[in-house]
Amino acid sequence: MRRYRHLSAEERDRIAEMHARHEGVSAIAAAIGRNKSTVSREIARNGRNGRYGAIAAQSRSDARRKACRPRKRLSDPALAAEVRRRIVDDRRSPEQIDGRSRLERGGRCVVSFSTIYRAVNAGEPAYSEGGIRAVSARYDSRSSS
Repeated sequence: MRRYRHLSAEERDRIAEMHARHEGVSAIAAAIGRNKSTVSREIARNGRNGRYGAIAAQSRSDARRKACRPRKRLSDPALAAEVRRRIVDDRRSPEQIDGRSRLERGGRCVVSFSTIYRAVNAGEPAYSEGGIRAVSARYDSRSSS
């Protein structure tokens, strides 16, 4: 069984060109070496008003791929500052920060303790200054073994 590949920009160009000439889905699929259901789905997903544009289809595909990636939780500067403040000023452990945030938000997790540990251990900029690694190291049982 062949491994799945996303349609390339060149394949989308070929689909647009052949679709504009009113060629059938089977003919387009044979020309680009894809299954006709793939071509049919592509035209249905990215076609507008019976027309298919390769450039617009490629940009929509790129946008969908970018949107599906999980965002970094601590990329929000306000949240990162709050976590940093709680570790350095309040001398709270990541577990305590996680638990408190769940209490304050009715059980909904905003940032987990493992995310905080990952950010600290990765040396992310918000955590690299001010000795935050030293403060949080006393809580990290994984680093003491």
